[in-house]
Order: sequence, then structure tokens, then C-alpha cells
Amino acid sequence: MLSLSGGFNSAVHAAPAHEKVYVFDCEHFGSGKFRYLVTENAIKITNTASGAVALTKAPSWQLSCYRENEKIEWFAPIDHFDPSSMISSRSSTIAKKKSKFTLLGKDNLLGLKCLKYQITDGSIVWVAEDLKTAPQINDLVTRYFRTPAVEAIPIKNFRPEKAKAKATPQSISKAKLQKDIPWLSVKNLRGKPSDNCYINLTAWKQIPYKESDFAYPKGYRRTENLKEIILSQKSRQALEDLVEGLSQ
Repeated sequence: MLSLSGGFNSAVHAAPAHEKVYVFDCEHFGSGKFRYLVTENAIKITNTASGAVALTKAPSWQLSCYRENEKIEWFAPIDHFDPSSMISSRSSTIAKKKSKFTLLGKDNLLGLKCLKYQITDGSIVWVAEDLKTAPQINDLVTRYFRTPAVEAIPIKNFRPEKAKAKATPQSISKAKLQKDIPWLSVKNLRGKPSDNCYINLTAWKQIPYKESDFAYPKGYRRTENLKEIILSQKSRQALEDLVEGLSQ
């Protein structure tokens, strides 16, 4: 298997003050828009619509998932993080098996130099050529978005298969869903296939490193229920209505 990291070894401390931070704005099929702030040894993922944040950094690599507006936090090691279950685990979970891939070549996304790889399942990923990230960061992104487990952060992920979407029952208001869950891609619930672009880079830039951008929150109420972080109370009710409607 090729290595995207080029022999990169994780440093034991967070980024120095002179280091630049990559800022990636990406749109994800079905789950809306996200912003990543990334250095070699720290990452902060923000759902820009819901306000949910996931933050981890060296040297501890503890994962903080929090909502600033509700002052609530889920805090645990990265390997306890399983967003599909939306509950914390008191024991570690197995990391996704590393994907095998081949280099297709170099590419340019919005002026960003990228490497383009094809995974054995046929999907294609683009990663920033000059950004080398610690294994813990790559593991978190894979867990969070269910992307291929490669030694880098996919900023674009093209999947060959068509999405199998169910039509939304007429009893469910598209306008209400979009209002209550603004990050939800309602158009993909109407029976239309996606364009196969699971992740798409929409903008990027570099900014100076600021320690405050990667500071763990203080004084927040702790919860063991990830659902409280990922979804606001209003969104949880809307999703429950959606699930009930789909089961009818």
C-alpha cells in the first residue's frame, strides 16, 4: 500500500505559533457544510449550520465534541468516538481498516495543489499535497464522515455508486425539515440520486496559528450522549418526525 504521509511522524506537541493553519470549507452529501481548521497536530471540525464542533490535538489527543450555544460537551479518547451510534463508548472501538489505493496523479482544486488517489472500491479521493497530518487526525475524520481510511484528510471524495435515496413521504414538509435541520440536504430525500460527490471542497485558505482556535472549552456541562451535541433539541425532534414518517 502506498503512503500519503511520506514518512511523516506525528509530533508530540501542538502546532507552533508560526505555523499556518489550513481552513477547508467542504460540503458533504446529506449532512451539509463543514469547516475544518487543520494543522499537522490539531483539527477542529465545525458543522457551520448546526454549530456542533469536534476538536482534538496533540499531545493528549482527547476529543471534545461540543455546542457553544448550549455550553455542553462530550469528552473522551478518539477511539471511543462512534457518531453512527450517537452515544459514547466506555471502551475503545476498532479503527477502520486502512484502505488500499493507487496514485492517479496531481490535481488542482480551487488553486490548492492536491494528490489524487483511487481506492480499491473504485472511489477517488483528493488530499492537500503539502499538508501532512498526524494519524489521530486522519482517524477522526474517517470516523466522523465514514470516508476511506487513508493517511490524510479527504477534501474531495467521489464515489462511483449511485445513492439509493427514498422519496420523502408527502406527510413530511420539505420546508419544515429545511428550517428545523438546516444542514440536512433535503433534495437527496426526494428520490433523486446524488452526483456521487460525497465530499466537495468549496473554498480554502491559510491563516496564522492561534492557540485560542484550538482551545478545549471550559466549564461546559458534560454529557455521555453524542446526540445532544450533534443535534439541537429542535433538530432531534424534526429527525424523529422524519424517521416516523419514513416508517409509515
